[in-house]
Amino acid sequence: MKGKLVLAIVTVACAANAHIDTGHMIISEMAWRGLTPAAKRQAVELLRSAPEPEYRDHRAAACWADDTKTRENGPWHYINLPFRKGDTSNSFSGGEQHVVWAIRKLSGVLSDRKQPTLARREALNYLLHFVGDVHQPLHGTSRPSQAWPSGDRGGNEYKIRTPEGTSFEVRNLHFLWDIACCGYGETQRPLTEAGKLTIAGQANAILREFPRKSINNLGDTDPMAWARESRDLAVDFVYSTPENDVPGREYLKRGREISRRRMATAAYRLADLLNRTLK
Repeated sequence: MKGKLVLAIVTVACAANAHIDTGHMIISEMAWRGLTPAAKRQAVELLRSAPEPEYRDHRAAACWADDTKTRENGPWHYINLPFRKGDTSNSFSGGEQHVVWAIRKLSGVLSDRKQPTLARREALNYLLHFVGDVHQPLHGTSRPSQAWPSGDRGGNEYKIRTPEGTSFEVRNLHFLWDIACCGYGETQRPLTEAGKLTIAGQANAILREFPRKSINNLGDTDPMAWARESRDLAVDFVYSTPENDVPGREYLKRGREISRRRMATAAYRLADLLNRTLK
């Protein structure tokens, strides 16, 4: 989705689509700092081939997958693993083309120097986005219920009420977590210099709070394992706020902490993935 987004992580003020734009741009900015010189040179070269000037920037490129979402590639943004903590099976509901499949496939495209520049650039854009998606807890599962026996579409059908003090209407759990439990303010795209500075400040704050050494299992390169982590967080915590009610302050505080940690984890893993594929 095109739109608004970015400012400081705040207490409860937030803006529509914030995770979709702001979160992805912050993750991309954090990952960019972890690239080797060789990987960064290749990434810059690929992004510079974009016909649209906005997407030549690594932050905006991370939003491209949402900006160009279709019915066909929409399922690439998530996977519905069974709603059971610790389930290590590879079973899931939905089609075979899910976010884990997409990360694996596109990593192969990006690493293949024989692929056309267009294909490799789009693979890079997708990876900048999908590694962030798979670390959002509600992109990893879909909770079944009596009303939704096949799952609630990753919390999209789990209705909640707008938290006090927010600047817009929050209707469902998925949207609340897409905006990092009301963790962001907003700015406009295309990014201004002020917007870039804001994203850099956000990235600095998260990296200070969650340095690489504080994150467990960064050496696990399997995106299915990343999705299982997200699913387990959804089972353990995300659904603990009552349906049709207003999420409480402690829930939102803990949710913002989880979101920041997952963003840091996504950024470190994204940097490592790009360093491997852009040797």
